[in-house]
Amino acid sequence: MPHTTRIGSFAAALALVVAAIVVPAGSATATSGRICTTAWGTLSSTEVKVPANGGPYVPIGGHYTDCYMKAGANITGQGVKALQQSLRICYGQTSVAIDSSFGPATAAGLRTVQASLGISADGMYGNQSRDSLRFFMGYFGPVANCAKQPYYPNNDINDGQN
Repeated sequence: MPHTTRIGSFAAALALVVAAIVVPAGSATATSGRICTTAWGTLSSTEVKVPANGGPYVPIGGHYTDCYMKAGANITGQGVKALQQSLRICYGQTSVAIDSSFGPATAAGLRTVQASLGISADGMYGNQSRDSLRFFMGYFGPVANCAKQPYYPNNDINDGQN
């Protein structure tokens, strides 16, 4: 191999390595950009409330579970409350208050749970967290029941933002 070709090959390989280090990967919690302002559940006796943006029930009101929540964005409401209940009751994050406001304690509790689940521990709620977390369903006697949410992507409304 000529000397100039080896140098060119080395330079190209070095450029790829530098690009991989410098250019960050997309957030594991990336979403369509909608904030989770509400929570939706299935119409059944074993309702799982999941943070969403849109109508409260599936599929009647339409819903968007492709949404996010993070600290510092002044995010409040039923979506935050559903997440906080799940963190506190299903995962034992007792420092998380159920106050419907996504603040530093909620982010810290979420980071702890994300790390325990082996997903990106960034303290932001998004699609990866939605797909990995168990959500609080209610109490059956003295026992809290938590389950993965019954996500049906075909019921998510596509308004061109997805």
